[in-house]
Amino acid sequence: MRDVKARAWCKEEQCYYAWEIILADGFEIYWFDEDF
Repeated sequence: MRDVKARAWCKEEQCYYAWEIILADGFEIYWFDEDF
């Protein structure tokens, strides 16, 4: 089981989108997509 969340950070006029995956062992993985 893992929890996947979509997150977005906005800095000035640039927004960065990322998926946050929380694995069962507690590790978190992020990957970013700037094409939104």
